[in-house]
Amino acid sequence: MNTMKTLKTAKCKKLILISITLFTALFTTAQITQNIKGVILDKDSKATIPFASVFVLNSKPLIGTTSDIDGKFILKNVPVGRKTIVVQYIGYEQYVNSSIELTSGKEIDLTIELKESFTKLEEVTIVAKSREAITRISSQEFSIEETKRFAASFNDPARMAQSYAGVSSNDDENNEIVIRGNSPKGMLWRLDGIEIPNPNHFSNGEGGSGGGVSMISNAVLSNSSFLTGAFSSEYGNASSGVFDLKFRKGNSDKREYSIQIGILGLQASAEGPIGKHFSYLVNYRYSTLTLLHNAGIKFGGENSIAPIFQDVNFKLSLNTKKAGIFKLSGLGGFSSAGDFAIKDTSKWENSYDNFQEKENHHTGVIILSNFYLLKNNKTSFRSVVSSSDEKNEVKLDSLDYNYAESNVDYSNFKNSSLRVSETINHKFNIKNTVSGGVILSLLNYNSYSKSLNNLGEMENKIKENGSTNLLQGFAKGKHRFSEKLSLNAGLHFIYLGLNNNFSVEPRFSLNYKLNKTQSISYGFGKHSKMESTSIYLAKTDNNLQENKDLKFQKSIHNVLGYQWSFARNFNLKVETYHQYLYNIPVAKDSSFYSLLNESSGLATKNLTNKGTGYNYGMELTVEKSFSNNYYFMVTASVFDSKYKALDNKWRNTKFNSSYIFNMLGGKEFKIGKRNTIGLNGRVIWRGGYKTIPLDLDKSIAQHKSIYITEKAYKTKAPNYFRADLSVNFKRNNPKYSWTLALAFQNVTNHLNLYNEYFSPISNKIERTNYQGLVPNLNFKMDF
Repeated sequence: MNTMKTLKTAKCKKLILISITLFTALFTTAQITQNIKGVILDKDSKATIPFASVFVLNSKPLIGTTSDIDGKFILKNVPVGRKTIVVQYIGYEQYVNSSIELTSGKEIDLTIELKESFTKLEEVTIVAKSREAITRISSQEFSIEETKRFAASFNDPARMAQSYAGVSSNDDENNEIVIRGNSPKGMLWRLDGIEIPNPNHFSNGEGGSGGGVSMISNAVLSNSSFLTGAFSSEYGNASSGVFDLKFRKGNSDKREYSIQIGILGLQASAEGPIGKHFSYLVNYRYSTLTLLHNAGIKFGGENSIAPIFQDVNFKLSLNTKKAGIFKLSGLGGFSSAGDFAIKDTSKWENSYDNFQEKENHHTGVIILSNFYLLKNNKTSFRSVVSSSDEKNEVKLDSLDYNYAESNVDYSNFKNSSLRVSETINHKFNIKNTVSGGVILSLLNYNSYSKSLNNLGEMENKIKENGSTNLLQGFAKGKHRFSEKLSLNAGLHFIYLGLNNNFSVEPRFSLNYKLNKTQSISYGFGKHSKMESTSIYLAKTDNNLQENKDLKFQKSIHNVLGYQWSFARNFNLKVETYHQYLYNIPVAKDSSFYSLLNESSGLATKNLTNKGTGYNYGMELTVEKSFSNNYYFMVTASVFDSKYKALDNKWRNTKFNSSYIFNMLGGKEFKIGKRNTIGLNGRVIWRGGYKTIPLDLDKSIAQHKSIYITEKAYKTKAPNYFRADLSVNFKRNNPKYSWTLALAFQNVTNHLNLYNEYFSPISNKIERTNYQGLVPNLNFKMDF
């Protein structure tokens, strides 16, 4: 009897144990982990650092490791979520990165550069910092994570940069970058260490630097830099700013994939190893803007043609033992858009309704580079060869009352280049590092543009094809007087073969650490920028090529900065600057015309380098880097931007908006161990750009727009305002992760002014506005 009771008790206990196990399996979640790996380098020499300590801050039990003989490390089975990585090595300053978001769908691969310290590591104190680049003069380093996080940046680095101090956008529909009142034409785009053509779809015109959508996906970006003034001597052919982009290498240990489906496009990427030393990364995107178009959100107006674009980005990496590291990267993109004319004469209310426009663009870039470090671990060589090709075609037709088409303007600009760069870098010791290099650019052009003249005849503005060259060289050195004081100084040389114009440009910067939390810096630089070849070769009003001998436009930058890390993860940065602009091309007819007011396009006026200008102002940035599940950044800029043409009057530049205020931030909420909800917002408020007022009475009398030129840029457009908002939901699963994001650009539907024009139909000055609210729904899966 007792035996039967014992057996029943045992069965009951077993049943209870099984029930508890099943219940636990259903209602508890196993911890999901991922790997963090990378390589550790000396910041100056780029030599690998073996046996450095790497660990995850506040991990329990401690997750840590040391780098191997090749400087590589891997932290295995790290729980997903926001992590802080700390790297320590005797003789080097401590490295802390608190902006890592680890998901189950993709490993994190870091390239960590340590700065040699004057004092040995004695006492270990972990202090999380915001990114180091904020201490460099007029420079900002941004991460892949930021391009994903900033509200309504649409994963576009150029739109993200418009939140930085002193930076604004030209309009809602364009990612063009205006820096400190300068024309966007002064921007330099670089990719993996060499100049590239404008990397944007729907290019905004000949010689422009912006467009509607970036061709570069943040899926392939590594940490990159954005510079707004007094940049160092390795950067040339730029006067307002530099966007120095880098592609990351693909995962060299395992294959990973990502897919995105959204209103703006379909996107897929793949990466992984090929053998032991080779890795690949490729991303392809095809636009779905037609979905927005069909939903009634029409970029460019009611009669616009649905914009179409597609692009591909890639990078191949090969590590060899004897020949160094080889990388092959590239991008390519196609885009087309336009506007239909209204085929109903009763609805022709203004002078634009009977016009139709079509535009087609394509760009391709391929870059082969080699990095070779000598056995002394102090001297390195970097060789780069790149080839690029771009085409921008725009056709404008008008319709008569029988709806017959007649061409009134046509342009087709084709440019290609072959660039070769060689750079040497040598680190003598902890105090001294020098580098130098040369860049040769072979530039080919095939430029054609024609338009209807006052006699009603099509007249060629330019019809030229040929080639020229641009030669650049630089030398620079860094000297660290002490732990507190450092100097960077160098020279840049630039020569244009088209007209034998050259410039020698000194650059230097000083940085002094007042204490552990405060520093001051000063930067000086002379900078030059060539015009697009079409500016030099176009026919002027005299039907002659009178602009071929134009010199480089130049600017001298002076920047004084102060930074204070006033609390953990909090930074205050103040910069004051002055830019003197000279050799500016202005019209010889003593008018107000200056190229400083152009962001792109073909100038057909007879120009001379007798224009001048200046920009000066102050910028404030208060930033909290991401920690405790939130971040924010507030920037405020006040400035003045003036120019003088041959009429000898100081005027506002077109881009003198006087002030810019940006505020952005975000907060994440954890839901269990797998899920996260993120909220991000941004507010942009700036003064309106300066305008040339219309003369209504004369416009009515002459049935066309007549401007009051003596009041050029004395009036301004209404102030610009935009608020953006995004919300996302992220979930980590054992083998994959996914994110659902909804973003709203211009969430308040504020209608910013696009254009003012005289309508001969209504005999009034009419206004058109930019698109209001623009939503973007996006689903992404990493696996």
